Amino acid sequence: HPLLAIQFAKLAGHNPIITTASLHNTPLLTSFGATHVVDRTLPKEEILAQVSKITEGNPLKFAFVAVPHDPEPCRLGRDALAPGGALAIVLPSPDRVPADVANPGDGKRVGYVYGSFHLPHTKELGIATYTRLTGWLEKGLLKVRTVWYSAMTDTNGTPYETPA
Repeated sequence: HPLLAIQFAKLAGHNPIITTASLHNTPLLTSFGATHVVDRTLPKEEILAQVSKITEGNPLKFAFVAVPHDPEPCRLGRDALAPGGALAIVLPSPDRVPADVANPGDGKRVGYVYGSFHLPHTKELGIATYTRLTGWLEKGLLKVRTVWYSAMTDTNGTPYETPA
């Protein structure tokens, strides 16, 4: 989830943490650790110009794409990277990524993120993460977001009760 990615980037000491989103989400995103929110509806060239301004002309070393169903955010992440930079895409199926993103050139690397600690190569990280999770939550280093679905109905159109 993008909000979790922002928080982990902050925990890891990354700065700046730039995200693209609808600008009405700025308060939420900055409360979770984003340092800058760029309007996702802008043309790619303008987004890249704003990122360059934020980073004082330095291309990104890391980019994270959480909306892989659309190839354009993947291309935006690729284009924002410095040569040798790393792009992480949330996608369990790399064959859905356009070839120009999967093989970006300039020494750029692309990795695919699958959020599971149950795989043999992720188990150790999972144990380390879960060991620290309660402390991170207690200290406010990680936050959860409560979502209320007040307009949800069952198949008969009867509204679900929402907690008080």
